[in-house]
Parts: sequence; structure tokens; C-alpha cells
Amino acid sequence: QWKASNPDNLVVGETKGTTRHSSFQEHGITPRLIDSEEGKAGEKFPYVVFSAPPSSSSDYVKDLERAISLWDKSGVLVF
Repeated sequence: QWKASNPDNLVVGETKGTTRHSSFQEHGITPRLIDSEEGKAGEKFPYVVFSAPPSSSSDYVKDLERAISLWDKSGVLVF
């Protein structure tokens, strides 16, 4: 719904693998791998959603800190 109300805004979905990338694209989300050049560029976003179970990571705190580092603090971070 947010994307429909804000069609000109970029929505990026970062993942560790490509399994869900086609689904992201179907919903207007630009997928990228966390370890890609784009993922390492240090780009900041006003709205960040972190959604991953602790069991999906060997270092969950590091993953959460990375998500926080992507937030420019002008919008909202959802955890």
C-alpha cells in the first residue's frame, strides 16, 4: 500500500540469497544482495525495516547494527 501511494520512491530489499528476488520485483521492490557492491556502498535510507529471525544469522547483532547503519534518521526504523 505504501509503494502504491509513493510510486516514485525507491524500495530496496536486501537479502543474503536470491530466492525471494523475483517476488520482491513483482511487488515493486528492487532486490540486492547484502554482500553486493551496492549493499556495501553505505547508502542511507529514511525508512528501514529489519525483518529476519535470529536463527537466520550467525551474528544477529551485527546484522541488526548494519540495518541501523542504513537508516538516515529522517524517517522510521522498524524492527
